[in-house]
Amino acid sequence: MFEQPKAVRDGVVDMVHTPGSFYGAEVPEIDAMVGSKNTAEATRANGGTAMIDAAHQKRFNVKYLGWVDSGVGFNIFTVKEPKFRSNDGVLDLGGVKIRDNPIYTAFLKSLEATTSPMPSTEAYGALEKGVIDAVPWTSIGITDLKWDKFVKYMVQPSFYSTDLGIIVNLDRWNALSADAKKVLQDVAIEMEIKSTADRAADTAVYMKAYADGGMKFVSHSDAGTANYLALAYDSVWARLTGRMEEKGSGGDVAKLRSLFAPD
Repeated sequence: MFEQPKAVRDGVVDMVHTPGSFYGAEVPEIDAMVGSKNTAEATRANGGTAMIDAAHQKRFNVKYLGWVDSGVGFNIFTVKEPKFRSNDGVLDLGGVKIRDNPIYTAFLKSLEATTSPMPSTEAYGALEKGVIDAVPWTSIGITDLKWDKFVKYMVQPSFYSTDLGIIVNLDRWNALSADAKKVLQDVAIEMEIKSTADRAADTAVYMKAYADGGMKFVSHSDAGTANYLALAYDSVWARLTGRMEEKGSGGDVAKLRSLFAPD
């Protein structure tokens, strides 16, 4: 799964639907979607998506066709009742063993969690054996994965946005006719809008299923919420900034943030 983006880049396959964070080190602009407070429809309109596409073509030999399921946030789900730090009201993950993934590594490190990188397919067994005590995941899908057998608390609020995108090998894209390109691009844009609405509806369904299954929703205080979200978004934008500076593109950070996460 983690090798799919490189397979598209190298022309092994023509197209894939994949999380951008799997190749974020190569295309650091990806983190703008992770730290976005806008939907795909909004960034398509304001020029943000065009910047992401240009970065993909320049750095990774792919055409960025569309951002799917934008607006779906992430939450941290825990086996034991979560605790909060006394100094800032933020979730206390000290001593908590938590599954990690590139999309939220920076945030979990800022919370001083003990992280264990692993594919989602291994998380059920890790929870069952006590290897991990918590999992960050999208607000939807916990019951599909059967993780609700172990995790009993959902920490609010959600943070970030999924960064699922459709990428096409650039050489293959350039070889297509103008009509074929238009069909693919039009369908991708339609999917950007539809998927956002569909996932918003799904979130309501899943939240009811979680509650019906006995999951407890644990919220931060107002001050804790502000501090928690600041840590989340500052950490991902700091990672983006560092990676962009390494590639000599630090001057683009402010523009990206204005398009994806305006104050």
